[in-house]
Amino acid sequence: MTAFYRKINQLLSKKLKNKKQINILITGGSTAKNLYKFWFRNNSIFIGKKIKFFLSDERIAPVKSRFSNYGYIKKNLNFNNKSIKFKICTFFKNNKNRKLQIKKYNKSLPDFFDFAILSSGSDGHLASIFNNDKKTLSSNKKIEFSYSPKKPQHRITLTPKYIQKSKNLIIMFEGSAKGKVAAKSANNYFDKEFTISIFYKYIWIFNKNAYNTFKKNIKNKKITKKNIVS
Repeated sequence: MTAFYRKINQLLSKKLKNKKQINILITGGSTAKNLYKFWFRNNSIFIGKKIKFFLSDERIAPVKSRFSNYGYIKKNLNFNNKSIKFKICTFFKNNKNRKLQIKKYNKSLPDFFDFAILSSGSDGHLASIFNNDKKTLSSNKKIEFSYSPKKPQHRITLTPKYIQKSKNLIIMFEGSAKGKVAAKSANNYFDKEFTISIFYKYIWIFNKNAYNTFKKNIKNKKITKKNIVS
């Protein structure tokens, strides 16, 4: 498993080594949690840099609840080196006047992210951009409210068009279920059945189980992606 996260660090290091100030888009979820734990000890790529981490999406839930992405990330994203200066920017940090906080977050968003690191859901969604959400998928705004098929259903997310402005973008696939949905997306790319399909040209990085399942389920053996990392 460590090799999976080490590859992400290698990609980050190549792209960000000459930058002092960095804007990075991040996400919640168990895959991301393990990455943040890896970063706690393996953080040499961030030394001497000023980093703003921006959250990709959020559940409309109390910040202290187990559903809060911000609470989850704040608990798990830290470094053991004081020379790394970082800030976590998000939609809202408490439950008071969320609309005003979201408005301020929208204004604080950069024109683009230096790096975006997101993870695929087992159903092929990304951030809180769900597969049949035509409004969010086609939006020209930076932020949209969205609706999840799973609880908590009310969400807020950065939009695909805005995320795609990122200079570098990695989508993580961990586990066989996510490897399978990646294969389905690749096999039926033109149907755009899954949110991840519209991010097909960006870097897809797999852990061992995900990649083995991906290879097993690819129907068109001619499919090759120079941006697949395993």
